[in-house]
Amino acid sequence: MKKILLFLLCFFLIGCRKDDTVQLEDWIGTYGYDGIILEFYSLDDEGIEFEVNFEDKNINGYAYFDEKSLNKALYEATEDGHTLKFTLKNDKIIVEESGGMTYLNRSISGEYKKE
Repeated sequence: MKKILLFLLCFFLIGCRKDDTVQLEDWIGTYGYDGIILEFYSLDDEGIEFEVNFEDKNINGYAYFDEKSLNKALYEATEDGHTLKFTLKNDKIIVEESGGMTYLNRSISGEYKKE
């Protein structure tokens, strides 16, 4: 009986830590939100390259992974402090934009679903 309870406890605890089990490859793909396309490609152990497209405009760059969690990455433009914080949750990416100016002439903050 103790073995069964221990197994169930371990199974429950592991199942509740889904964000901690993110693999780097989980980032790769194309995501969409409100007419904006976000694509992640070419990753390494430190971060990932991305591109954001809206109409005929785009932003591209390299976002560094958070040292404590592989489900978070940060892009900071050196010119004006424009910042994009990316959070990977299951099949979506949450984008939080701050600082500087947006190059797409609109906010790109939101929840992007994998296409």
